[in-house]
Amino acid sequence: MNILIVDDNDEARKLLAELLTQSGFNIVEAENGKKALEILKDRKDFDLIISDVLMPVMDGFKFCHEVKTNPELNFIPFIFYTGSYASPEDQAFGIMLGADDYIVKPVKFEYLLGRINEIIQKKSPRKIHPSIEFDEVTYLAEYNARLVNKLEDKLIELNQAYEEIKRKNEELETINFILTSLNYSKDIKHLFKLISKPFANLFDADAVNFFIYDSKNDALNLVHSFLKTGEKNIFEDHPILKRGEDFATEIINRKLVMYQNLSRDSTKIRNEIFEHYFNIFLEIGLSVREKFIGAIEYVYKTDELPINDKKLQILDTLSQQIAIEVENFLLISELKEAEEKYRTFIHLTPAGLIVLDENLNILFASENANKIFNKNLEGKNLKEFINSSIVE
Repeated sequence: MNILIVDDNDEARKLLAELLTQSGFNIVEAENGKKALEILKDRKDFDLIISDVLMPVMDGFKFCHEVKTNPELNFIPFIFYTGSYASPEDQAFGIMLGADDYIVKPVKFEYLLGRINEIIQKKSPRKIHPSIEFDEVTYLAEYNARLVNKLEDKLIELNQAYEEIKRKNEELETINFILTSLNYSKDIKHLFKLISKPFANLFDADAVNFFIYDSKNDALNLVHSFLKTGEKNIFEDHPILKRGEDFATEIINRKLVMYQNLSRDSTKIRNEIFEHYFNIFLEIGLSVREKFIGAIEYVYKTDELPINDKKLQILDTLSQQIAIEVENFLLISELKEAEEKYRTFIHLTPAGLIVLDENLNILFASENANKIFNKNLEGKNLKEFINSSIVE
């Protein structure tokens, strides 16, 4: 049994040819309708033609029309096998052209093989519909309608693809802005203020609250709150959430907690959330080396969380980066505080104190030390003020 396969997709065509060869058929291949007609000029001993629709040079509809209007070829059974023209109108037009079947991909090979054997054994191929066979105008009208319909579908697909690419680019720009802000923020409050709106937009939140953990008081301190709407920000009325006073504190020493349809006894202090119809609270813990340092709270008025698994992965990655930067700010703040206490202690000491490096450069001098030498000593070398033999 000889079968002519017509498809411009090399991989799809060769795969089908291989499968049918293994099933006992002799296969000839063509990459478009024009090439197939050239083959059919020299040999007409095919038991079946299997053709795609969307092809360059000559598409499947035109090719089928040429075959079925040619008395020397119209006895050959014809199957459309396509994944591009899949609408009921496309299938109806293919049958009107005389096709014996119109199979839309994907289907199991066993099904396709079954239809091939049935059509070949039937030995009575369909003929072209009389309205198309004898009326070229009707054929062209239907043919053009199918092409226009497919072009419209492609334009819709392209527009959807463009919108998706645009959305992805906006997401990437937002993520880039957030990561850049980590390097250029002055302090924690400045950082949270910079990234609050981008975070709300990226994760479709109605409000975003940033907390730092106060281990001494076992509480979450609100550093910054962002509310998308112009209404009063009720979250700012509660800058401190002590453990046990509010459901949000359950995130302490945890990674992620989500609350939906909260009851009024879930908080002792933020009762206003029920009046503003906030429905979902997503709490993300900020931790570095298993040390809990704060949390980000995403608030939604929707009934469902508008974040898929991919967005959750992005959220988790960004939260880790923020946690590292917040810890750096906290360490710097602690160092500055310690340095200030040290300086205060030194300046209150009655004796003059000087801190030197290995080359006797003066790194620090107390006020009493400056008074003893009657000048500012920092940045100078001790040898300028003391006899070198004493130094030795």
